[in-house]
Amino acid sequence: MTILHNIYIASPVLWAFPLEQVIAIVHGRGIGGVEVWAEQVWYHRSSIREIVRLKDRFQMNLTSHAASWDLNIAALNRGIRRQSIRLVKRSILLAEAIGANNITIHPGRLTLSATWTDWHFAVLTESLQEISTFAQAHQAVISVEVMEPVKKEFIIDAPAVNRLLSQLPDSVMVTLDVAHLPRQTDFDDYFAKIKRINKIHLSDRSQDRYHLPLGQGDLDCAALLNGLRDSGLPLVIEGHDDRKDQAVLRENLDFLRRWLDSITK
Repeated sequence: MTILHNIYIASPVLWAFPLEQVIAIVHGRGIGGVEVWAEQVWYHRSSIREIVRLKDRFQMNLTSHAASWDLNIAALNRGIRRQSIRLVKRSILLAEAIGANNITIHPGRLTLSATWTDWHFAVLTESLQEISTFAQAHQAVISVEVMEPVKKEFIIDAPAVNRLLSQLPDSVMVTLDVAHLPRQTDFDDYFAKIKRINKIHLSDRSQDRYHLPLGQGDLDCAALLNGLRDSGLPLVIEGHDDRKDQAVLRENLDFLRRWLDSITK
């Protein structure tokens, strides 16, 4: 039985497996959605035809995440920037091919110090304008992720992402990652301040680690799920696990089942 129709598992939670197996595993665990990371498809050389076949067979909902590792669409180096844009466009074509047209994109980061933020912001805007035009031509919706407040990231809060959106077409949306929120944040207030949210990334976090399994950090994950369960937005459980024992998936699903039991008593 599906836990919630809008719960998805990010494919790197099962990084050790090709996407064909990820879809089958997630379906077998009673979850109805997968967020397909482009790098995982390419790394495992997964079959697009088989992904589509399994998606249809299991009636699996798919969203996607564009290539982001090693990339920077706001880079000072023009060659790196152009190659990053090309790989994001390739990710959009992949999403179109598998029917996963809600595509999260990382916004790029600083190359130099914070005094260069305005320069990088202008370059990022230009890159995203180009990407959004490409996405529209392929019936795709791009969703810019609000990043964690760490060194070099600069799209890290509501004012920054809303400023960015003001320079982009209305079709560009936002992915809100709850593990990236500043500490002591009122989630409902923060959520209300950000425009055009169309996807939520869910994971726990501690003082020194991001993207822990739900219930293993200092976020009130049950309260977040209570607030979001009727939102209608994709709620994507994030994490990364290189092992084949599916431990991270199991830990997240155990939490979800305990939470579901608590709201159905």
